[in-house]
Amino acid sequence: HGSYKGGLFHHSMNVYYNLKDELQLIFGENWIERYSLETVTLVSLFHDVCKYDKYIPGVRNVKNKSTGVWEQVQCFEYNQEGLQMGHAALSLHIIEKFIHLGSSNLLAYGCL
Repeated sequence: HGSYKGGLFHHSMNVYYNLKDELQLIFGENWIERYSLETVTLVSLFHDVCKYDKYIPGVRNVKNKSTGVWEQVQCFEYNQEGLQMGHAALSLHIIEKFIHLGSSNLLAYGCL
């Protein structure tokens, strides 16, 4: 998901573009008759919505290729504290507070 500021956003955008490409590859131009652009957008951009604000600043050790010395570098770590269910189910729970997900959205999300 990218251990950097904005990494979750970039990951979600990559999922969106890759999902559209995969649907095009599998179903051709007619993919949009099977899954609406709205469904593809919701599924891809919000699939990890529960991870928003779950990445916290941290440090990790990385070996400097030039010197061979271990150095601390800043990164983001995933904080699972407070999660009561898997991230897919939790993302759906959060999304449904704001958007009604019909069966076609849930099917595309892999929940039906």
